[in-house]
Amino acid sequence: MRLSRRIPALLAAGTMMLGAMPYMDLTDTVSADVTYLARDPFFNYSSGYNYYESEHFQFIWGNSGDAASVTTEFLQQNAANLEECWDVFMVDLGMEPPSQSVNLSMRDGNHYKTNLYISGTGLSGMADDWAYMSYDNNGYAYLFCCVGAMQYNPPSWVLPHEFGHAVTAHQLGWNSNKYSYAWWESLGNWFREQWLYAISEERGWINDPSQGYGTDFFETYLKNMCFTSPLGRDYYAAWPFLQYLTENPDNLAGYGNTFVRTMLQQGQVDEYPYAMIERLADATLAETLGHYAKRMATLDFAHQESYRKRLDQLLSQGEWNWQQIYTMLELVDDTANTYAVPTERAPQEAGVNVCPLTITGDTITVTLNGMSDLDGADWRACIVVEDAAGQSHYSGLFADGETASLTVPANAVSAYLTVVATPDASLHCPCGLTWHTDDSEFNEQNHPFTEKHRYPYQVTIEGAGIKTRTINTNWGSFHSNGGGFVASSARVDASVYVGPNACVLGNATVTGNAVIDGYAIIAERANISGNAYVGDYAMVMGNATVTDNAKVIESACIYGNYKISGEAVAKGVAFCMVDGTLNGQGIVDGDYYDDSSNTVNAGTCYGWWNTQTYCSNRPYTDGLYLAYDFDSDSSEIAKERYNSTYAYNMGAQWEASRTGATGVMTFDGANDYLDVDDAIAAFDTVSMHFSTLWRGGSDNQKLFYIGDADTYCYFTPRNSDGVAALVYNRGEGEVVVAANQALALGEWSLVTVAVENGALSMQINNGNVFSSAGNGYTLYDVMDLSSPVAQSVSMVGAGPEGDFYNGSLDFFRVYHKPVYQEVINYGQSEEITEDIDPPATAHRGDVNCDGYVKVDDVILLNRYLAEDTTITITAQGLYNADMNEDTYVNTDDPTAILKYLAGIDY
Repeated sequence: MRLSRRIPALLAAGTMMLGAMPYMDLTDTVSADVTYLARDPFFNYSSGYNYYESEHFQFIWGNSGDAASVTTEFLQQNAANLEECWDVFMVDLGMEPPSQSVNLSMRDGNHYKTNLYISGTGLSGMADDWAYMSYDNNGYAYLFCCVGAMQYNPPSWVLPHEFGHAVTAHQLGWNSNKYSYAWWESLGNWFREQWLYAISEERGWINDPSQGYGTDFFETYLKNMCFTSPLGRDYYAAWPFLQYLTENPDNLAGYGNTFVRTMLQQGQVDEYPYAMIERLADATLAETLGHYAKRMATLDFAHQESYRKRLDQLLSQGEWNWQQIYTMLELVDDTANTYAVPTERAPQEAGVNVCPLTITGDTITVTLNGMSDLDGADWRACIVVEDAAGQSHYSGLFADGETASLTVPANAVSAYLTVVATPDASLHCPCGLTWHTDDSEFNEQNHPFTEKHRYPYQVTIEGAGIKTRTINTNWGSFHSNGGGFVASSARVDASVYVGPNACVLGNATVTGNAVIDGYAIIAERANISGNAYVGDYAMVMGNATVTDNAKVIESACIYGNYKISGEAVAKGVAFCMVDGTLNGQGIVDGDYYDDSSNTVNAGTCYGWWNTQTYCSNRPYTDGLYLAYDFDSDSSEIAKERYNSTYAYNMGAQWEASRTGATGVMTFDGANDYLDVDDAIAAFDTVSMHFSTLWRGGSDNQKLFYIGDADTYCYFTPRNSDGVAALVYNRGEGEVVVAANQALALGEWSLVTVAVENGALSMQINNGNVFSSAGNGYTLYDVMDLSSPVAQSVSMVGAGPEGDFYNGSLDFFRVYHKPVYQEVINYGQSEEITEDIDPPATAHRGDVNCDGYVKVDDVILLNRYLAEDTTITITAQGLYNADMNEDTYVNTDDPTAILKYLAGIDY
């Protein structure tokens, strides 16, 4: 049901008027035989309007518009609905009645009925609206509802919600709290849920889909669980945590049926609600959140039956719902059973991941490894198994560095891992609800997404694997190019690639050279064309269009009439809809949510309900997609400059400065690397820039590696021929783009490697460009992006077989277009002594290693000494060229070869 966004704004206005309220013990203050009086502060019964009273409510309406619909039956039934709510809220939950002013100085000792003004009936001075609660000038909450919001057969679900607002206001504790406004709508729905639970069984609603099976459910919360809740996109549905505190199924100290009342009555001015919960209960917030999160796996609450019916109904409406709700963990590069949360779903504080598992053993064992550099970062995890009887079995909660196990019951049908972020209070990021204005206190300018901490983690799992999304393949076929499912009602050109786990459903159209990969879903009437790429867990639906070189990746969801073109990228958990536009070099990321038809054409946007001013003024660097600058502590994760996608640090050392560089990642050449964003392989044109200081060691070290053992692209500072090289293999044999020498030892080298127009190229220190012929080469051809557990890797500092890099990186940047190499003067170097075993034998003078000493060898060596970048001399050739055996190759050596050929002693 539609509920006006206007409510919290009105609450805010009322709060400013009322000011701070001192805490009062409100329990047991109203006797059962109190008489409730009627009052009319707006019209004073003198405007010829109409009035109807019940025990605790007064209805007031005018004489025009919808007044004819306000019949006696209409009034009696709506009054009965509200009186039913009164009994639940005041009797069952023990709330203070909304019968005295919230302004203590204006109380007169009497109790008054709650007024409900009926919109659309000609009430003077009251603008018509759907439904909201506000205050009158004497500090009494009133309701304002239209006839359409007051249906009575069956009874309206709007009134219990709005009356819940009135009750909240009169508990006094949340009326001067800018951080609580986001919670008011969740509370309104929580109050409504209590009414539904009280009456649904008697009325048969638990089995009635037309009545929601007796619950308003929480779809938008389920699809946004990774964020700190509530936030703009789920603030009506984020009530399950309040329900957990009310039911207290794990018997934690301090919670129960009256705890929400305690919160509402004992809240302090501008107190962050999560801090409030920890203050008011004996149980720790971390343990509370951990137990709550585990029950979200199977919705194991008192009204599980209703919730599960609504969930099953939702899942049957489209495969995309499953992958929006559940988190599919991703295999960490170069590991067998260690998985990471996808970067976009790394939970914020109190954010939850529910990760489905496939059972492979009799016992499931999980070790949790938190991946945050923040002091005070923490997590709680739990293994959950549900049996055929619907009973949920839980392991103990476990935290960072801890291991838990759970024996799998013989009749088990499903398993999950739940993880929730539970940081210390020092890491709270209090934030209220933002509004669609440039001066909103909590807008993205003042409280940016990138400053709201996220808590990535990895887990090692034994006895279970990762469960992935499935689809119904009854009505369609598998695409010849890629093997993905295409519904018979959809149109997909033969030139389109649809990966084995992707699908095109409904009446969607995919044409041109588009790629649909990973677990991406194209559905309804969406249109994908050009060179567009949709991958990971992304969804494009409705009438949305994606064309040109645009990308939709990670868990972004595009629908409505939204349009994406150019080089634009939608990523994170962005929700884009209505008539919005993303084009040029625009990126939407993180918690971006647009139903305001904004246009983004440059820079990265985050946040809910932004203004066009914000979207039009985002910083960006031309052509840049990804930049790991290592400017901040990267001991656990390396953050990206503009976007939310980070790299996992698997043991490399972050240094604030080294050898003239600021912010450096150092690899020891033994067992460390970075696991970086796979999406770099999705671009047809890629230009990778990095600045590195190499410290020598074995040949064929991998500074970066993309692909698997059979198809790959990597850069090595020195190959077996003794030169730096870019190596590419898409299964047709290696293509080697070789420099004329190895990277210099102990010095910073600026390296650019590019895949452009189907060719490979490499440049070092702004020197000559080494390149291959064009042959349709792309990184996508070497990288398997079809599954989160695929064996392909995207690594910096190593390859899948080891080959660890020994050196430092100042930065690693990826562009989607050709960009000139930077000129950087570091001013410092390191003295590196490298112990290299020489070739077993030397054929002095045979520079080209053809078995003979000729003038050709002199010419080749002179070209090398003149830094001719078009030739290459192998390590053996350089050893042979050292005629005077002084361990150096210089201009004396070609002279010595000529003397040798002339038979002169050299």
